[in-house]
Amino acid sequence: MVWRIKGCLLFLLILSGCRVNYSFTGASVDPSIKTVSILQFENKAPLASPTLSPLLTEKLRDKFVSQTSIRVINNEDLADIGYRGSIVGYEVAPAGFSGNDQSAALNRLTISIEVTFFDKKEKSKSWQQRFVRYADFSGSVPLGSVESTLVNDISKQLAEDLFNKSFVNW
Repeated sequence: MVWRIKGCLLFLLILSGCRVNYSFTGASVDPSIKTVSILQFENKAPLASPTLSPLLTEKLRDKFVSQTSIRVINNEDLADIGYRGSIVGYEVAPAGFSGNDQSAALNRLTISIEVTFFDKKEKSKSWQQRFVRYADFSGSVPLGSVESTLVNDISKQLAEDLFNKSFVNW
């Protein structure tokens, strides 16, 4: 019994000396990172939903608030890490056809973003990448009636992708 307690204490001491924080999300964040800057995504895509830019930005900010102790700030110069990005694609296209007629059974909304991530503490962890996500919807439904739901879902997926690319070793 005493050996078990000593073993547990030793294990806790070893863990407390580690430089990397671990969480149940699978993310490993350097505890010296205290602040993140997430600039509003610039909308460069023609015909994109006007709510997409602020919604995507807010989803990424929410991800940090809910899953890390990193403080979100609005000053890129003072931040330890940060994101800059643009919405570069917003397209609706047929995703599948029904039977013999040529009408689309499914349509697909595809959103593409280009993102730069910077890490001032470890510059080698900085990156620039394009991310693409999509959602399908019934061809018999006009985009306007499902657009806000689709944009919300895709924004959530993109925020997850950005966070994972930055902090989860897949």
